[in-house]
Amino acid sequence: MPVVLFAVMLIVQTGLYFHARQVVEAAAQEALEAARAETATADLGTQAGDTFLAEAGGVRGAVVEVTRSGTQVVVSVTAAAPNVLPLAVWQVSASATGEVERFIGEADR
Repeated sequence: MPVVLFAVMLIVQTGLYFHARQVVEAAAQEALEAARAETATADLGTQAGDTFLAEAGGVRGAVVEVTRSGTQVVVSVTAAAPNVLPLAVWQVSASATGEVERFIGEADR
């Protein structure tokens, strides 16, 4: 019986891990979209990622890092999935990269 209970808990833990991974990937995309606007900043991207994670839930200890240069935005999100089995910390991470949006005038096209 303990083996069956452990197997069920392992299945639940795996589901929580995959859910947390999807939440972290979505947060990275949200942060990227917020930070890549022409007048945006890296702080706006970080704030968007943090807000998404707070609303979505399903992760612990999330860290959103946004780096923005003149042409590119890089977002990295790291968090831990909730634990059912106290055997290890199930770390999840995702990153997203995109170009900064910019207006190109008619003469430059």
